Amino acid sequence: MQISHEQVHYQNPFLCLKIWEIVHEGKQGAVTIRTDDQPDRWHYHKEAEFLFILQGEMEVGVSDERWTIGRGDVLLIGSSQLHWTRPITRPLKYLVFQLDLTSHFDQSVVIHLKYFQERIRPLSALNYIFKEDAAVRQQVANAIVDIYEEVSQQAKGYEIAISMLIKRILLLLVRSDHRDMLNYERGEQLQMLEPVMSYIDKELDGKITVAEASRRVNLSYYHFMRTFKKAIGMSFTEYVNFKRIKKAEQLLLTEDRSIEQIAHEVGIPNRAHFYELFKRKHGSSPAQFKRRMHTQLPPGTGG
Repeated sequence: MQISHEQVHYQNPFLCLKIWEIVHEGKQGAVTIRTDDQPDRWHYHKEAEFLFILQGEMEVGVSDERWTIGRGDVLLIGSSQLHWTRPITRPLKYLVFQLDLTSHFDQSVVIHLKYFQERIRPLSALNYIFKEDAAVRQQVANAIVDIYEEVSQQAKGYEIAISMLIKRILLLLVRSDHRDMLNYERGEQLQMLEPVMSYIDKELDGKITVAEASRRVNLSYYHFMRTFKKAIGMSFTEYVNFKRIKKAEQLLLTEDRSIEQIAHEVGIPNRAHFYELFKRKHGSSPAQFKRRMHTQLPPGTGG
C-alpha cells in the first residue's frame, strides 16, 4: 500500500506554516461527482492541518472516521494523522492551512503546549466544536482567511499579525472545548505523568511494567494506578494497549510487513492477544482493517 509522507515546505521558516488555496474546476458549471469515486491517497505530515471550504463539498477521512464538509465548514486534522480527501462537487475551492503548532507556543504560553501534544487523542477530536458552535466556526474561518491574506500580501509586520491570529485560533479551541478533549481539567496530573508517557512511547515495542512506570514518578503501585486512571481516563494497561494498537494501525497502512511482524513490533508477540485487542477496537481483524483502508485508495496506488 502506497502512503505519502508529505514534507511541508514553509512559506516562512520562522512561522513554520504553509497556507494555500486549492481549486477543482467543473467543466460545465457545478458537477456532482459519483460517491464511489476514489479519494486522494492516504498521506500524513507532522504539521496539524485546517481545511476551510469556500465553495462546493468534499469528503475527508482518517482511519476511523470520515466527514462531509461544505461551504463555510472548517475541519482540523492532527499532527501525523493519516488522512485522505475527495471532491464531492465541482467547482470546489478551499484553503489548506498547515502549521507546526509547537513553534507557536512561546515563553508566555508554553505551559499550554502539553494540551496540544495529542497524547491521548488526535486534534481531530476537536471537530465537534465546529459542528456544534457556528460562531466559533466562523471566527476560526475568519482567522484562517486573514492568515492567508497576510501571507499573500506580506505587509509590514505580517509575522506579528499571523502569530496573533494563530493564538486566537488556539484560544478559541481551548475555551470552546466543553467536552475537555484537550484534558485541561487534568492538566497538572498529565504533567506529573509526563515521564511515564515518555517511557511508554520509548518502550512500546518491548516490556512495559507498572513497577517501572510508578518508579519514574515516585508513587506507590496503588497510588500510581489510581492517579493514572484519573488523569488519562483509562487504566495503565488499557492505555498501553491503546498506544500499541494505534501504532499497529500506522504500520499496517505504511509498511509492507506481515501481521505477525507488526504484532511483535508493537510489543504484543501473542498473535491471539493481538487479534483480540485489534478486533475490540475496530470490530475487524488486522487483515480486514488493512483491506478496508486499501479500498479507499485510488487505483494503482496499492502495494
